[in-house]
Amino acid sequence: MNLQSIRYYAQSRDYRPDDTLVFIPTKATQGTPTTLQTEFYGELYSPDYGVPVTAVKYYATYTSDGFRSNSSTSDFKVLVVGDSYVEIGEEDALTLSEQLKQVSGLTTFNLGRGWYGPFQYLELLKRYGSTIRPRYATLCFFDGNDAEDTRQFLKWQGGRSYYSFVLSTKSYIGRYFTAFRDIQHYILDHISILVKSIVSPTPTFSGANTTEGLNHSGHSEDKGIAPDLGLMNIGGQPVPMRFIYWNSLTTTDDLLKTEEWKAIGQFLKEYERLAAQYDIQPVIVFVPTKIEVYGSQYLEKSGKHFLQKIKTQLQFENNSHEAFLQLVKGTKLRVVDLLPEFRKQARAGKLLYYPFDTHWNVEGRRIAAEVIGHSLVE
Repeated sequence: MNLQSIRYYAQSRDYRPDDTLVFIPTKATQGTPTTLQTEFYGELYSPDYGVPVTAVKYYATYTSDGFRSNSSTSDFKVLVVGDSYVEIGEEDALTLSEQLKQVSGLTTFNLGRGWYGPFQYLELLKRYGSTIRPRYATLCFFDGNDAEDTRQFLKWQGGRSYYSFVLSTKSYIGRYFTAFRDIQHYILDHISILVKSIVSPTPTFSGANTTEGLNHSGHSEDKGIAPDLGLMNIGGQPVPMRFIYWNSLTTTDDLLKTEEWKAIGQFLKEYERLAAQYDIQPVIVFVPTKIEVYGSQYLEKSGKHFLQKIKTQLQFENNSHEAFLQLVKGTKLRVVDLLPEFRKQARAGKLLYYPFDTHWNVEGRRIAAEVIGHSLVE
């Protein structure tokens, strides 16, 4: 059995526990720069959708601390902190921090790490802000999961695991039973896949770019669009998209009463305090989700599961955005709100996210860098 195919053992290989960050990647403990070379179709892609997608080549280099490499070497002016939105770039020159450097002319240092949330951002600022001493700290708040990251962090502080990162809990019994459960799920999933392949073999495609059997909107003429896909009007063309970060179906006031949003208010004030302590000008960036940007542009030919959700979703499309802005009003932080510009660009026909991924594409990252950069140099 390939143990690295099982979540528990894969995590044990790729991550190490940390007393304040919950975990750090193994590559950050090796003391030498590392590289990652791969291809991806998007974390939400499935060939079952019947939509042709071209693989994106991905080549990333990392510092000995496990962060994306910087083209600047010293006297860093902007510290860019956040989750995978800051970490990701199809090549080193295409990360948000490098794009920001090109737009603003300011040297940048990338502190982006996937799966981190607001309280890990603060810890990174404590560890690196006092030594790098930048002029600006640009902290990116992703509306898709930073509230949930906060809830998970509070849970971890109480002795439980952070998401499914079982290595983050100190309970030996908890880790043992999680390993047992993950092995069981792995075996059952592979039995299910085997049975499915025998009973109903998955159709094969001649290549990632094949359009045979597909209509102009990229889905099967006989079967229609897959139930979970939204068909969005992008510049007059129907574009299939997959979404996982949906709007919370509750009011702004009710959001602000939750434990995680109260903690986000505390996080913003602590961010302001730390920046003052290190003599850094703090900037907070609101990073919207794909559904917040494109949700109102859906077409009625979308998949049935998507259509069952979208109209209710649109009733709450601004709730967490408004909650965030209300909390920021209680601080003196400079705010860069990407949502208005992203909606404007979306209405103008720009595709800013990978259709089958939660993250920005190259164009989305470029526009984000322009908005942030102009706010820093104006």
